[in-house]
Amino acid sequence: MATIIEALDAHASQAWNKDWQTPAWKQFLLTGDTKLLKSLPKLKPNDGLPLALIEALPLPGEMDVAGRRFLQACLAANLDTALASWLQKCAPDETAQTARFADACRIAEEIGWSRHVLAMQVLESVRPLRQMAGEPTPAGNFLLSLNDPMLYKLAAEVCRQKAFRIGIDVAVCGTRAGAMGPMAGPPSPGAGYRRFAILHLDHTVGSRSEAIHRAGGAGVRYH
Repeated sequence: MATIIEALDAHASQAWNKDWQTPAWKQFLLTGDTKLLKSLPKLKPNDGLPLALIEALPLPGEMDVAGRRFLQACLAANLDTALASWLQKCAPDETAQTARFADACRIAEEIGWSRHVLAMQVLESVRPLRQMAGEPTPAGNFLLSLNDPMLYKLAAEVCRQKAFRIGIDVAVCGTRAGAMGPMAGPPSPGAGYRRFAILHLDHTVGSRSEAIHRAGGAGVRYH
């Protein structure tokens, strides 16, 4: 398998990949000089990480200096989707989550991703969030460990991004959030509400059961 530097060289050699041809990418991976991060392009929020680069990124137990620097460069380039892609690679199923999820989160936070951004990428990209028996997976437990204000903020952001249909499978214990049907239409102007279903918590989670409205509940106000 190619190293991350080899994969970057190969990807940048293609004429249409202008953003990846910026010399600062490779220079930073080789030197670690943080001044180079200012020279990286600012990528668009929806830009994805090329498959060859995802494949070349080491797993948490194999993470090396170049891999860390590459993720740090992606952070500087506003490429949060790189974090999402790497988390998906690290934890594609429940077994892998148990082995790698905690270490992947630790590395991401050490590199500099905020807990809020990390939580957003977990919420949107990592599955499953619950075991077949209904107990939370490591990713589900991570979301349940967030404080209530952060959970509500994530709910509001998901509502903005998903427009008027929230159908993500993020129920950790209890009824699937995805069981909600499409909304009848947009909220009235200025209402500031959109219905959502993020975490449906039952008695197995105890006092957190009221932290988030149950599926089909009211809504969240955001500004």
